[in-house]
Amino acid sequence: MSEAFPAPSRSPLIRPTSPLPSILSVVSYRRRWRFDLLRIFALSFLASCVTDQARPVLALCGDSTMAEYLVQGDIRGWGQELPSHLDPKILVANRAVPGATAASFFEESWDAVKRMAPAWIVFQFGHNPGDPRQEEFSLRSMIHEARAIGSVPLLIAPMAGRNRTILLPHLDSVMRSVAKSESVPIIPLDSLSLLRWKAMDNDSLDRIFIDFIHPTPLGASVIASMVAPLLDELLNLGNGPRR
Repeated sequence: MSEAFPAPSRSPLIRPTSPLPSILSVVSYRRRWRFDLLRIFALSFLASCVTDQARPVLALCGDSTMAEYLVQGDIRGWGQELPSHLDPKILVANRAVPGATAASFFEESWDAVKRMAPAWIVFQFGHNPGDPRQEEFSLRSMIHEARAIGSVPLLIAPMAGRNRTILLPHLDSVMRSVAKSESVPIIPLDSLSLLRWKAMDNDSLDRIFIDFIHPTPLGASVIASMVAPLLDELLNLGNGPRR
């Protein structure tokens, strides 16, 4: 009599699952993540645009001592440091041009500033050689046109250089003369900086200037700290534009 052996049990067939669904889910997740990220960026950009449009604009018109440079560079215009010394609700539009005089700025860059129709416009020239008559004419013209578009003008006298002198005294006189005759407030940065530099030793001044007139990042911050409180006082920046 033969023994009955039980039929061998069969393990259920395990089929390898396709990786396609998981891959598709990952791709879908990544697409949603990228879309959400783009949407966040877009909303943030739009919000910043709305915020900037709501902020009163202070335009800066000047030369290389005021202009903007690469942040990692050795040279820095004081206008680049000014926003950190003012109320954050003020939007500073630095339109200073290295090498500019009042005449060259009026000819080449002024129209772009007028199109902005800023609440306040600050002018500082006198560090670069120029014909005094042309400088005076250009300053007066920009002041008149600034007032015509509803902007409030202000002048800043040129600052003293590394050698503790005013580089071009005749152009400094032009700035002061125009300010007086046009009844425009002026910040006496010439005398303020002269007193400040005379109180410093040469090693300290070496940290303020990169050469005979251009500020280092530290120097730009020092100059901006001298200008900012007077800007706030003379233009009433804390209470918004006076139109």
